[in-house]
Amino acid sequence: MKLSLSPDAGNQVVIIQLRGNNNDLVLSLNSAKNEDLSGELVGILSSAYSKKMGRNLEVLASNRLTARSGKTEKIISISPGASSGPNSTFVKNKDGTVTYS
Repeated sequence: MKLSLSPDAGNQVVIIQLRGNNNDLVLSLNSAKNEDLSGELVGILSSAYSKKMGRNLEVLASNRLTARSGKTEKIISISPGASSGPNSTFVKNKDGTVTYS
């Protein structure tokens, strides 16, 4: 299992990647108070993974993430200064990448 996330508090995207699975779970974390929720998520998942598997959870933070959908890898770019909330969207670009803004 691997956890990838965007580092910015205003536009948090989290990808949970399971080994042997062809589909990753892509989440957008939104908070009414614009709080940084990723730290809590990483802490809880890391602790549970360490207890269950006996090793540390791999965590990557970047504004350019990759996610699998079937056998295809998609690049997800997080726009700088993107706002969180109900107006945030994932948009597929002509080049096959996905932008979150």
